[in-house]
Amino acid sequence: KHRFEKYIFPSLGNFPLADIKPLMMLNCLQKIEKTAPDLSRRMKAACSHVFKYAIATGRADNDPTYGLEAAMKKFKRGHYASISVDEFPQFLTCLTDYQRHIHRQTYLALRLLLLTFVRTCELVEARWDEIDFEKAMWVIPAQRMKMNLPHIIPLSQQSLAIFRELKEMNSKREFIFPGYYNPRKYMSKNTMLIAIKRMGYNGKMTGHGFRSLALGILKEKLGYPHDIADRQLAHRSEERR
Repeated sequence: KHRFEKYIFPSLGNFPLADIKPLMMLNCLQKIEKTAPDLSRRMKAACSHVFKYAIATGRADNDPTYGLEAAMKKFKRGHYASISVDEFPQFLTCLTDYQRHIHRQTYLALRLLLLTFVRTCELVEARWDEIDFEKAMWVIPAQRMKMNLPHIIPLSQQSLAIFRELKEMNSKREFIFPGYYNPRKYMSKNTMLIAIKRMGYNGKMTGHGFRSLALGILKEKLGYPHDIADRQLAHRSEERR
């Protein structure tokens, strides 16, 4: 209901179902597609269910969403699979329950991905000199960023608590997340992916998927403008969705 109110009703809510034509439906979906390609497909499917019910109950004669995928942009999740916003509570519960089965450092890394939504490589390659506990700030230097610009991440109290725990564990190491077999190097980013798979989310969630999830929560649930959410994810212009 929330998604219909936010994405569909402003364009089509005042029209009887029988009066909605394919082009009207396509224009509505393409507005969503500009910033959230995957969500536009979810909404197309949801609208299709409405029209099918309308046909069955005599309120409409056809489904104007039929065939619209041919006019929509191709979108492939690939290895950047992400759960939906609505699936997040269950994932969080699963992660909390699963923590006793994985190394503490791996669990804390996954929690920080949730709280900071940085790229996996930006997290595992982090060094202690990037964290300012007093200012509650994490500054990733330009050479570690895809845009070659420094990225500033304000740290919540939960994030600071995790970094403090990691400090107790790894204060003598250069990297915040040292490798398990070679602590002079940083932890493999595949460590978190393996943990996610073992939680039962193989093909459904990845480390990079936390960024898609964060974008959905910031926009859909918290109401932040897209450009603000985009900046905090340090997106390049071609990455913006």
